[in-house]
Amino acid sequence: MTAGDTTREAAQADRTHAAGGPAAHSPLTWHGLLEHNARTAPHDEALIDGERTLTHAQLLARVRSLTGGFADLGVQPGQIVAVWLPNRIEWVETAAALAALGATALGINTKLRSHDVRGLLARADCDLVVTDPGFRGIDFRGMLSEIHEEDPAAIRLVVEVPRPSGDASAPEAVSPTAALAPAGTGAEPAPFATVDYGRLLEADPRDPVTHDANSPASAFTSSGSTGVPKIIMHTQAGLIGHSTAVARAFGYTDASTVVLATLPLCGVFGLNTLMAALCAGRPAVLQAAFDPHQTIDLVERHRITHTNMADAMLAMLLDAAEDPARISTLREVGFGNFTATDVRGIISRGAELGKRFFQTYGSSEVQALMCYPPVGADPERLSQGGGVPVSPLIGVRVAPDTSAAPGSQPAEGTGADPTGGRLRSPADHPLTGEIEIRGPFVSPGRITEHGYEDTPVDEDGWFGTGDLGYMRTEDDVVYLNRMGDVLRLGGFLVAPREVEDLLIDLPGISEAQFVAVPGPRGLVPVAFVILDPAAGAVFDEDAVLADCRAVLAGFKVPRRVVPLQEFPTVRGANGDKIQRNRLREMAEDVLAAH
Repeated sequence: MTAGDTTREAAQADRTHAAGGPAAHSPLTWHGLLEHNARTAPHDEALIDGERTLTHAQLLARVRSLTGGFADLGVQPGQIVAVWLPNRIEWVETAAALAALGATALGINTKLRSHDVRGLLARADCDLVVTDPGFRGIDFRGMLSEIHEEDPAAIRLVVEVPRPSGDASAPEAVSPTAALAPAGTGAEPAPFATVDYGRLLEADPRDPVTHDANSPASAFTSSGSTGVPKIIMHTQAGLIGHSTAVARAFGYTDASTVVLATLPLCGVFGLNTLMAALCAGRPAVLQAAFDPHQTIDLVERHRITHTNMADAMLAMLLDAAEDPARISTLREVGFGNFTATDVRGIISRGAELGKRFFQTYGSSEVQALMCYPPVGADPERLSQGGGVPVSPLIGVRVAPDTSAAPGSQPAEGTGADPTGGRLRSPADHPLTGEIEIRGPFVSPGRITEHGYEDTPVDEDGWFGTGDLGYMRTEDDVVYLNRMGDVLRLGGFLVAPREVEDLLIDLPGISEAQFVAVPGPRGLVPVAFVILDPAAGAVFDEDAVLADCRAVLAGFKVPRRVVPLQEFPTVRGANGDKIQRNRLREMAEDVLAAH
């Protein structure tokens, strides 16, 4: 058992935060956190970005100068500034400087294009954008020009961050006011005012104009998979308090910890990972865009021990790791199951390499990495979303679903008893219902297409997540599915993931999705699958259906199983998310043609 394991078990045993080290100190503002780290460990590495490295003292100095630079641009408390950057040092210090001015950093994914960005800027009433015009050859300036052409008032000023110089001769020697290399994009002059980021770093250092820890500091966009994306607001106290709890529960306070921040910082999953490293006083390695081979290089070079990512990313990393010795330092990876990948297979592959992979839980409203696996969790529990809250300040409960009458029978003609006499779904658990969260780390409000509104909570402060789950123990919550994805078949709640996991376990199937659409006698389930090219077998729908009937209650057996080349997806901060509404439309077409 490592020191990190001991720390985490202690955290779960006594549910306190009494341990020493940086994470035990919880400054409630960005500036307070950076100041604490610079005072206690000034020469320790804080951020590593390619050939550039910042110590805690250097990071604080640059943020103080940048605070003065943004103040000189007229940034005011309450203002929202768009940060349209990849993961890089400038993303982090921009967010910290804006928070010191009482402003909010709205992270925008670099995968978004002008139509999506235009809508976000309008809803946020945001006319100042920080961007990297040279990143991956993407025409950010052109897209902003297009937005400006349609509405000149939409963009007042753009701060352009040049590409790093790539000087590997002195990666430690990043001056607090160092100018970066020119972007060299060769783009046409912009129709709006621009300022070079390096000029902001030349401003006189400025102390924070606000010490209000409850001021909004970060804003995230929801995935938009079910409608127009919402802009979710989080305070400095909420973000740093939550990330401090994550740092301890996830073992980041161990002296050997090095964290990889590969998920986009514009989402809570990515930013909570980075912030947990800062709250622990441990170095964070920034990866601008995920590439499994580059990730392996980073793990090997920097001896990375921890990271968090999407399921598909982790699967690609394992596939690319032909020499496991190159990722020998990697100890733990928390992940989210966004694409119905073979989760149990991923966890098993990690265990064979001596690594601990596990699903975690969270959302834009309650923040990411909200749960860590319970002490003694077996592989089956590690494959399930949820876990024990990282802080005793986080309350979790489940509002049981009572809409199904006791003794409900399956749909006529299934030939099965209510449980099928076989595999009873976790969704039939007596405490299954909507997961509800409360505590100081929940978002205070959001911006929708109708304007700003407080986060909807009940009279006792409980926020309904829209997620289906159940309490495995008093403090261990299991996440099943989004409520909108859960199906009522034969009078019973059925979690799609139960059937999807079964299908993935069948030979020749690598991914699966299970949906249902209205039929003459109730909902009709349909499954879509992606075949495993390595299996080389011809798809036999009848054989797959027979395997399903052998282990599932009749009302859970799909009417059709349809192979696809890929699932329809929508881009989110943590990667692509499957569009189940589009799958339902496809299911209707399949049944109509049958």
